[in-house]
Amino acid sequence: MSQVIISILLFSCQEKGINVPGGTNAQSTEDDNSSSNSIECSETWNQNEEGIWYDPVACVAWSPLSPVVTWHETVSSSEARDGGCDQFCDLDDEQDYCANLTLGGLSWKTPTIDQLKDLTTRRPPFENIEYDLWSRDSDPVDELAWTANIDQAGMEISFYKTSEANVRCIAQ
Repeated sequence: MSQVIISILLFSCQEKGINVPGGTNAQSTEDDNSSSNSIECSETWNQNEEGIWYDPVACVAWSPLSPVVTWHETVSSSEARDGGCDQFCDLDDEQDYCANLTLGGLSWKTPTIDQLKDLTTRRPPFENIEYDLWSRDSDPVDELAWTANIDQAGMEISFYKTSEANVRCIAQ
């Protein structure tokens, strides 16, 4: 049974282009700025000395918890503009919290709401999970962005983009 699960995980990771022992090297995607991303899939959750958590199911890395920030500070300028922030926001690429992370030599981005919802159902071993996490998904019309709380499996809620919450960036 465990060989089947490991085989499925290895196949899933290889299919996503993620480096696994004996597998293939990671390949860049169109929204990934770096082809040097290389995440090793492990059999269990593990955390490195920089505080990066490696997710054995999704074969991704999760950053340490950010300080509280607004949604506009977590996403790229283009994502913020697409999300309805135009002349009312003072945007520059330095505000992109996730893309500016320099941890583990990985390229980081703000996760989607689907990635966060999936994470909530798996109960990761993060410290103190009672906080809301920003996703990059938003509604440009009503100035709301989607968040998820890891302590509440599968639940998502929208906050005003000017509210403060945390983010755990993702590297694939």
